[in-house]
Amino acid sequence: MKPASNEGDSPRRDDSFDRKISGIDFPSLIGNTEEEREMAWKILDSIGDSICIQDRDFRVIFMNAKAKALIGERIGSFCYEVFEGEKSICPGCGMQKSFEDGKVHVTERTGQTPDGPIQVEITTSPLRDAEGEIVAAIEVVRDISRCRRDEEVIRMQRDF
Repeated sequence: MKPASNEGDSPRRDDSFDRKISGIDFPSLIGNTEEEREMAWKILDSIGDSICIQDRDFRVIFMNAKAKALIGERIGSFCYEVFEGEKSICPGCGMQKSFEDGKVHVTERTGQTPDGPIQVEITTSPLRDAEGEIVAAIEVVRDISRCRRDEEVIRMQRDF
């Protein structure tokens, strides 16, 4: 994972929920009224995990506050460039699998942050429109570094 490019800036709300991005009509997906959309925004921003939505071309089209704090505002960038510094889709990409089979996929990866390496669990889920077509996918990224460190300590103590 690449470090945030605007480290120190506080995440701010953009109008992603109020307009079409990559042909996806967010308002129709999350609510019929401004009040419903605002509630959805607050819910997504209050979640302690990073949440990104990518379109079928793997462009980042939405990021919650946690994701923006971790890697900076990257709307419009390709996810594989943002997260891995790659020029094409990452090997074993859960997002690609979700696009292909319409199922939820969970993968683990190790990335680099300004504070050092981080281990994450990435859950990808397809996002469907009203007709049931997959139009994007949601990626939830959870920091599991502490769990992995604790597991290693337990393993070392047991083997000692």
